This record gives sequence, C-alpha cells and structure tokens, in this order.
Amino acid sequence: MKKISDSLLETINNNTFIQFGFYHHLFNLTQLANFIRPLVQIKTKKDLKSSSALVMALSRLQKEKAKKILKMEHYKIKNLTIYSRLITLTYSRTQEVVNKIDQIYNEIQKNNGYIALTQGTNELTIIINDESEAIVKKQIKDQPINVARNLGAVCIKFEKKYYDTPGLLYYLLQQVFLQGVSIREITSTFTEVIIYVDQKNVKLIFDTFYNQF
Repeated sequence: MKKISDSLLETINNNTFIQFGFYHHLFNLTQLANFIRPLVQIKTKKDLKSSSALVMALSRLQKEKAKKILKMEHYKIKNLTIYSRLITLTYSRTQEVVNKIDQIYNEIQKNNGYIALTQGTNELTIIINDESEAIVKKQIKDQPINVARNLGAVCIKFEKKYYDTPGLLYYLLQQVFLQGVSIREITSTFTEVIIYVDQKNVKLIFDTFYNQF
C-alpha cells in the first residue's frame, strides 16, 4: 500500500499539466487536492473522507520540490528552422487522391519546393509552398475540403536520446499556447517536430523557443 505522499508525487509527475502548474505555484492547493483525491485513493487504496490531508501533503511537497521545474535547458535542441509562405490543402482521403501523391511529391521536390503530408483515416493534408499550389491542383481535380493560407512553420530538431522522454512534446506545445498562438498543423518524425502557425506568428514562436535554451 502506497503512502499518500508517494502517490501524490507520482500523480503530479505523471501529468505534465499538473506538474507545470504545481511547481510554478499556479494552483489553489485545496482545489488541486479535490481534483486529484480520486486518483490518490485508487493508488493508496485508502478512503480519504476529506482533502485536508492532501492539502497539507501538497504544501509540504511544493516547498520541498520548488526547484524541480521543467525547463527547455534540460534538453539539447540541435537546430531551429523557419519555413515561410506555406499553405495547406486538405482533401478526402480517397484512393484517387492517394495515388497522385507520388507525382506531386516528385514534381515539387524537383523544383526544390517544400512539401509535407499528414493523413488520418478520412482526410489527407498537403503542406506546400504557396507557389506549388498549381502543381497540386493540376494533379488532384477534387475540390479541397479546406485551404489555409499565409502559414509558416518552425522546425525543432532534437537529440534522438529524447525520443522516449515524457513531456518534451507537451513542453514545446505549451510554449506556443502560452503565447496565445493557435497551431494550424503539426508534423513529427523521430527527431523533429514541425509546428505550423499563421505567418504573422512565426517569428514570435521562433524567438520563444530560441530564448528557452
């Protein structure tokens, strides 16, 4: 049977949202205790009639762990790259559209253009430089479900050792949200995360990441 203090620490550290707010003193501890009490009860197998014991434990833990704040400097980012003048075209993911992707990709690459793809079960989004729009529309005759223009992107490349590190992606996205910026698209690979935002916000997001490490 786990101690309450151990269960609290585990609950906080397993949730990056709670971890960030707790270590930055953003939460009312009574409200936080009420929120996580059901989770702690499951871990400890104890019926906690009130949250008072949790509030006291949270207060002690917050003082003890005040310096344990997740910062970008804990990670080593290899490179930041900006891409400008991008658009996205979203289509229904039909076999006809999928069959055209190789031709589109090869033609854009031949012109040294930018292209990235994201796809789900029912939709497929093509991300390209705005000057490549004609190439896509020449190959795909269907009307796109959505077209988003005036976009840019920031590509964050990090060390491969951080692939299994909990919280890295959350931290990157958190920095964007804290600036009040909407994310239009996001793509990722083994050691890269590319965040697409409105062109007017690209420099702000680049500077935000750059100043974190």
